Amino acid sequence: MNKLTIAKKYFKYQRQDEATWQIGKILTKTVVEIPARSGSSRIKDKNIRKIFGLPLIGYTIRLAKSLCNVDRVIVNTDSREYADIAQSLGAEVPFLRPVELAKDDTPPNWSTFYLRRFLMDEDYPLKKLVTLMPTSPFRNKHLVERLISKLDTHYAVNTAYKINTSISSIYYPDMGGELQTLNKYNALDDKMFFIKKMGMFTGCNVITGSGLRTYVHLITSPVELIDIDTEQDIEAMKTILKYNLYDFGCAIC
Repeated sequence: MNKLTIAKKYFKYQRQDEATWQIGKILTKTVVEIPARSGSSRIKDKNIRKIFGLPLIGYTIRLAKSLCNVDRVIVNTDSREYADIAQSLGAEVPFLRPVELAKDDTPPNWSTFYLRRFLMDEDYPLKKLVTLMPTSPFRNKHLVERLISKLDTHYAVNTAYKINTSISSIYYPDMGGELQTLNKYNALDDKMFFIKKMGMFTGCNVITGSGLRTYVHLITSPVELIDIDTEQDIEAMKTILKYNLYDFGCAIC
């Protein structure tokens, strides 16, 4: 299955590109998407696991609902149970994603593609789409609002963190197929570094042909770097909440 197959199977607008659909439309709306697949390989139903009385997904929903200049907060899920919980917390759940698009091996961007096609079928004038993963619960409201505003001048905005990889440890094949080091870049080691994107914030300006740049915000706070994947992560989250060690910038729980 590919994106064109998904479009033809589930939606009225079946072309893969969005440019034709956008012709003549004034796109102004901002949507926050919160993906919440019901399956979880390590912690069963972790997205709705209650932490101090609030489901994990609730921390992201409440922050998203507090944001200025956001028109809709949509939870993208395949589960009726998850949908009911999300709606009780004030989020929209206008569809249940097909099970075949919610498997362990489903590419993560397919859920977002499904949402974008759903909004196109609604004829919804989407301009900015922001994805907040519920497994990254520690976000500051004011930082998120600043990142959303960056989408006025950038095509994509991502959060990331530095990883410990040296330029000198990277090899490339030369014309003869032998591996060579990037020695010519060694002098720049102190100025160059590698990053890995994380699910705290991913945003895009969906207007095609905009020619805008990409902006990356580096996360250095050890609290904001927490990604809920193990019981130890949940215990760390409980400790941070118990002792009020993080400022969300708004009321969460």
